[in-house]
Amino acid sequence: ALDCAGAAGSVFSAERPVQEFLKPSVSPLVQQAAIRLLLQAGAEAGITDVLKQLRSLAPTAQAELLDGLLQREDGIELLLSALEAGTAAAADLDAARRDRLMHHRNSKLATRARELLQQVGVSSREAVVTEYREKLEGTTGDPQAGRLVFEKRCSSCHRLQDIGRDLGADLAALRDRSSSALLTAILDPNRAVEAKFVSYTVVTKDGLQFTGMLRAETGANLTLAGTDGREQTVPRSDVDELLSSGRSLMPEGL
Repeated sequence: ALDCAGAAGSVFSAERPVQEFLKPSVSPLVQQAAIRLLLQAGAEAGITDVLKQLRSLAPTAQAELLDGLLQREDGIELLLSALEAGTAAAADLDAARRDRLMHHRNSKLATRARELLQQVGVSSREAVVTEYREKLEGTTGDPQAGRLVFEKRCSSCHRLQDIGRDLGADLAALRDRSSSALLTAILDPNRAVEAKFVSYTVVTKDGLQFTGMLRAETGANLTLAGTDGREQTVPRSDVDELLSSGRSLMPEGL
């Protein structure tokens, strides 16, 4: 990674701007190194330009950029400005990063962040969640009926008790969640989606499109997993665009 950083730093120029090192065909290590150098240089214009293409960055590069910006107040200023301008979206920040912004020790930044982010998670699904929560009150579960629903609707992405595929969240680890919390997670999956479960679209140089969760990324390949559990590996050299939807792979209205 240090070698990549040195190589990238020696060739940044007007002819080869940082964006050249952030294309999806470029190794994640090089992308991370390029962003690290950009942040170290404090190049405001360059950072603003990169924020405009946030959703086309690989997850590791996104994390490098966002976490680097969150470490400094001037970086947070740039991030908040991008959110205000609409070049970055609140949905691009996971719950942990939103919380860091809204509870920053700088009260002015925290207030500004809350104004931008406090409505995140409130969607058209809220009415549906409320309706079903009322129906849920006072009822008890039927494991046998639940098993049939799970096999039909959930097992393509989730695995529990030797049923289904191990693609989505580990349901066995959610035993301490309340029925109300699980209801919200099922009916409104985009309210607090974890970064690793976000849906991506890969567009190849031949114009083919593949959509799914980014299951793995190496210097040579990107591997997507769809809602049917099937994996598609695309060579980085064939990738023209990589776009994050900012939304969960689990669809609303399931």
